[in-house]
Amino acid sequence: MTRPRQAQGRPGTAMFPPGWAAGLAPVVARSQTATAVLRKPGTVQDWDDDLEQNVQVPRPPYATVPARVQVLATQARPVYTVGDREVVAQYLITVPLGAPEDGAAVQPDELDLIAVSDTGDPALDGRTLLIAQVGRGSVLIERDLFCTLDV
Repeated sequence: MTRPRQAQGRPGTAMFPPGWAAGLAPVVARSQTATAVLRKPGTVQDWDDDLEQNVQVPRPPYATVPARVQVLATQARPVYTVGDREVVAQYLITVPLGAPEDGAAVQPDELDLIAVSDTGDPALDGRTLLIAQVGRGSVLIERDLFCTLDV
């Protein structure tokens, strides 16, 4: 009898069993020890009593969620390819896929800003990062945000 060249698996067995994401949720939650505050870029006008005029202030945050911040092996730098500027991400920030405390699902977009705190790295806490790419897919347990320092 010849051996199969590839693992065949049991016919009819699901690749991902029902409830697999829920089973991993506690592990994911324990790994997300930092805090991420997400907001859209740009400013809004707000009244300043001291100056007695409208001033520009950053847009308010749309979500505050737990996060895991990892530095990537690559170095964030602009790369020019045939005249087009492309940013290489320096950080991977993961946030929950599910709903934060207010019940609204977090759906960050490219070019949104994310301020991180409680990372354990004083050089990173309080910094604002720019979301260069949002990881999307069909088999996810957390949302991957590829970011670079907002300079």
